[in-house]
Amino acid sequence: MVDPDKAIATVVSRLMDKGYSAGDAADHVRDVEQALLGLFELDGWEPGYESIGLEFAGSAASVRAIKKTIEDGDDAEDIES
Repeated sequence: MVDPDKAIATVVSRLMDKGYSAGDAADHVRDVEQALLGLFELDGWEPGYESIGLEFAGSAASVRAIKKTIEDGDDAEDIES
């Protein structure tokens, strides 16, 4: 059986490791259902994605804004032949 308090605390901690503030992480994970969803989100994110410029932002319910879009690197002068 899942321990709700431990599940919530684990996901909050892992979100903070990804850059969420403590308050934003707590707002994102309010109950055990959201904690389990958070685990699926976190475990589906490959660490190597950050090396190519993609940033973790969670799901549609995420409280974290990202500062760039996929188009930010799409200028002709940025593309090497």
